[in-house]
Amino acid sequence: MTTVDTAGNESVSSGQIAFRISSAGETRGALPPQHYFLQSYPNPFYLSLHQQTTMTFELSEASPVKLEIFDLLGKRVRLLLNRSFDAGVHEISWNGRHRDGVLLRTGIYLYRLETSRQISTQKMLIAH
Repeated sequence: MTTVDTAGNESVSSGQIAFRISSAGETRGALPPQHYFLQSYPNPFYLSLHQQTTMTFELSEASPVKLEIFDLLGKRVRLLLNRSFDAGVHEISWNGRHRDGVLLRTGIYLYRLETSRQISTQKMLIAH
């Protein structure tokens, strides 16, 4: 997915999927603050005993945050966050383990960030 600004500059494709649901109390034509979910790093993520990947997100206002990891069949393999955060930049590191502590298999996984303003989903490649 790319975007074009008013000067005609096109962004680099991000592969990010994001959408927003308006609330009834918003002023027509006014854009609310956005929340940003940045790519995990490193990605691809090579699993080892001490390797971790870091997911970063930025909140323009305080918000509840839910961060989950899913396999390509849509099965949740890990809930990483489910709590409120203040506005600002936040990072969470993850060691590539399933909720029962077992390392995940090599493959593509989806990580999903849900805030009060939007839901964003991105892909992550895990390799051994």
